[in-house]
Amino acid sequence: MDKLLFATLDGTLQINSVTRDKKLFKFDGAVALPKNDEDLIVCGTVYNTTDINFATLKMPAILNVTAGIIFNVKPVLHIHDAQLRANGDDADVDINPPNIHGVMQVISKDIKVKSYKCKARAYDRESGNKIDSTFFLWRGREQFKNGPWADDGTYMAFVGHLLSQEPVSSAITIDLLDSAWTTAPPPSPSTSASATGSPNRLKRRRIQAVTNNADAGPSSSSSTSALSSSTRTT
Repeated sequence: MDKLLFATLDGTLQINSVTRDKKLFKFDGAVALPKNDEDLIVCGTVYNTTDINFATLKMPAILNVTAGIIFNVKPVLHIHDAQLRANGDDADVDINPPNIHGVMQVISKDIKVKSYKCKARAYDRESGNKIDSTFFLWRGREQFKNGPWADDGTYMAFVGHLLSQEPVSSAITIDLLDSAWTTAPPPSPSTSASATGSPNRLKRRRIQAVTNNADAGPSSSSSTSALSSSTRTT
């Protein structure tokens, strides 16, 4: 299960500078936060594509991207897919906070402040390694009121909006929109049938045969529950 951890950013990215590094292009840029005039400074890598020539791209460039994200002081984005919206003098477009989704592991929870501390993972193209990083999920929306909390250690699928970065700790918080997780069922007690190695299927057939026998008498049954000059909207 641990291999399923990942976090992906979907949304608008402003790239302010690009440098070539072998087959990759390294960039510095920013994504929008919900409050006006607040940006989250990011960096990362992208491969050249047939649609976008990053070597000749005029700056600033506004792109819609899908990217793996590593939550650092300056978050690292490794872009999987990109579409150019505007660049150069045409880069005055609306920019909204991006969505973040993936599968994370609950490290701890603070019910008083309505927050999870989480671990996610992303592939780092520069080092060739998978990097673990931590962030916070804020579940303060009305739909979560009186809802259950996932236990520490639980693996959770989630989707949310990028919300904020703390000025001192640089911790990133995501506004949780929806989540789902499963709880492992308790181990079933051992039975004499399992001890003898009898398959469950044969056991069920035997019970059915006895139940249908008119001379068998009563029987009990059991069941199991189956950004430069860009403007933004929030």
